[in-house]
Amino acid sequence: MLVMVFSQRPVLSMQNSAVLEEDFNKLSVQATALLTELERIDPTREAIRAYDFARESHGGQVRKDSLTPYIIHPTRVCLSLIREFGVIDRDVIIAALLHDTIEDCFVTEEQIARLFGKRAASMVASLSTNLFSCDEQYFDNIKNSCMEVKAIKIADRIDNLRSLASGTSRTKESVLEYVGESRDHILQFAEQAPEEIRRQFLELLAYLGD
Repeated sequence: MLVMVFSQRPVLSMQNSAVLEEDFNKLSVQATALLTELERIDPTREAIRAYDFARESHGGQVRKDSLTPYIIHPTRVCLSLIREFGVIDRDVIIAALLHDTIEDCFVTEEQIARLFGKRAASMVASLSTNLFSCDEQYFDNIKNSCMEVKAIKIADRIDNLRSLASGTSRTKESVLEYVGESRDHILQFAEQAPEEIRRQFLELLAYLGD
């Protein structure tokens, strides 16, 4: 059963420099906000256990700036799903927290299923590029997946685009390639998202594509 509620809260604006510059890469701020939300919506604390698992799995990994702990990315993706998409489904939240663990951390789908259930594990597997032979197969799979998987992918891509917009060491050519991939493969999923999410996605593509 689909248990996904889209909130009416406004999406964080590109013009909100406090979000992008002051708090965006502050793990302590993002983690505190997320844990507060997880305690509110999941009294079983399974989602908090998944956060701890993700933090341990990504231990020592950093973002492309070589400075920011990698765990801030799934933290922000999950927080976005809760606050901006209005997601309250625990399995979706767990999958969002773990969405890069199969791809980057040598975690298996079977391990996630054993710890957090088959539904969350299946969503994580659908989001793991290393389980597909090529990018086209990967994006085709997401295209044919449930709305929950698409929502996680949209939140994942928006966070990466916001990260690029807040400052990056990547070349302009690399950024434009990522923007092009986002237009070609992710924009179609964003069409099914809340209006403010679509607007934010388009603004980020325009901002980075100039």
